[in-house]
Amino acid sequence: MLEGKRGAFYGRKSTKKQEMSIDKQKFYAEQFVKQHSGTFHKWYIDSGVSSRVPLLQREDMAKLLNDAKLGNFDFVVVYSHDRFARSPIEHQEIRKVFKDNSIKVYISKSGDRYDEGDLINQVIDDGYSKLELDNIRTRTKSTLKSLLVKGTWTGGKAPYGYRYDSTEKEFSIMDEEIDNVKVVFQLYQKDLGFSAIATRLNRKDTKKEWRSDHVKNIITNPFYAGYLTYNRRIEGSNNSINENRKDWMMIISNIIPKAIELEEWENCWRIYTEKKIKKVNPKYYTTNYYFQSLLKCKKCDVPMKCKNQKSKGSGKQLYICLDCRFKVEIELIHKLVTKVCKDIATKKAAEIKDKVQQEYHKDKGLYEIALVQKENELMLNETKVNNVQRELSVLSRNNPNDNQDFRKALVIANQNINQETQNIRRDINILQNKIDLIDETLKMEPFWKHWIDDLYEKVSDLKETKKLRRFLVNYIDELVIDEDGKIEMTTKYFEDTFNYEIPLS
Repeated sequence: MLEGKRGAFYGRKSTKKQEMSIDKQKFYAEQFVKQHSGTFHKWYIDSGVSSRVPLLQREDMAKLLNDAKLGNFDFVVVYSHDRFARSPIEHQEIRKVFKDNSIKVYISKSGDRYDEGDLINQVIDDGYSKLELDNIRTRTKSTLKSLLVKGTWTGGKAPYGYRYDSTEKEFSIMDEEIDNVKVVFQLYQKDLGFSAIATRLNRKDTKKEWRSDHVKNIITNPFYAGYLTYNRRIEGSNNSINENRKDWMMIISNIIPKAIELEEWENCWRIYTEKKIKKVNPKYYTTNYYFQSLLKCKKCDVPMKCKNQKSKGSGKQLYICLDCRFKVEIELIHKLVTKVCKDIATKKAAEIKDKVQQEYHKDKGLYEIALVQKENELMLNETKVNNVQRELSVLSRNNPNDNQDFRKALVIANQNINQETQNIRRDINILQNKIDLIDETLKMEPFWKHWIDDLYEKVSDLKETKKLRRFLVNYIDELVIDEDGKIEMTTKYFEDTFNYEIPLS
């Protein structure tokens, strides 16, 4: 059957502990080829690579598919169906490449052809492969969860700043690294963003190349306060945090020497969630134009733009209306900053808190409307899936060998609808997380305690540009100025207006 044909072997294992080693996969493949008078000319092996890694990101899988297109072999042998992939869509992609290039594919474990057979049976095989992967993940999660409840380290690389002694089963602190960790938490509470903190650390730390995701990993990890977590990350993502803490399991562990207090970590989490809800770029707060996007020309009813006319030591910094060319020097209007902040801060903290919470409730309402729309889309897609699967079932039962083209079209349609459904479910999950995040924030008393303390700290420390700018952006709706220098300020949370006047000449 294979005599005179050029063969290729593909093997994959995801972990060293995996039951079927590469050597055993090769052994069974060689026995199969020997029985059918064939020989191997090419070997493709992805060692230590999970099936969750996309096809073309696996080095030897990418080579296998590319060489198939170049005609470098006549047949392929793989130990089992799931060594190629566990995703039904990826299986169809692999089959298409081999079919288009007239390459036969054999499964040495069973002796079956991977690239032949009824499409329905192929879909069943692919689905079983995916089901088995899901079962493995479920068992793994159960084990991790039980270890966490006991306060036991669940394995993996220790977080930055720590080393794990597997013999003593405890963590030790790396002093120099933990000093950097403490700097990260301190700077984040001073309104620096992830990128800005990474830049500062790169100036002082030559042993590590800091990136913004490194900083994010530290800020969002309560490990540094002595807690182990489960379900903190979104499954299948590289660095995405599950922002709905209701899904988390947090257990204090006596094997972790904490670097900071839990209260400090909670404050950083508050800042992180506040930024996520408002979706404000941290760089938005670094400008020394304190009233950028807030100052409006009364005559033209348009925001005034910031313009720096300083050139080689001459010129001025201005706010300018691009419609009527009305200009205000930055030094003149910034004299109002202290008074504006103190006028806002004279409001009672409880009153400000109530108004801010009302805005959060409005945002929640908008997210809930969008959620209902997505849920309706999901119901429609699920109906489509049921209709397609019903057609496939009828075809398989009544005409198992007929209408292959139509059946293939239905399978592809089913895959496309399933992909759309996955996307809708992802959108629903994002919206639900935002709603849950707002609910959690509204109920979290430590959040509001730190929020009120932070409010008055910003007012009392007007020298820090970022704190001042954040305060103004959070509480001012607009400042409307006329050509006589009269200004009317409205805030986001109160009906009161505040009136000021500055000399323009």
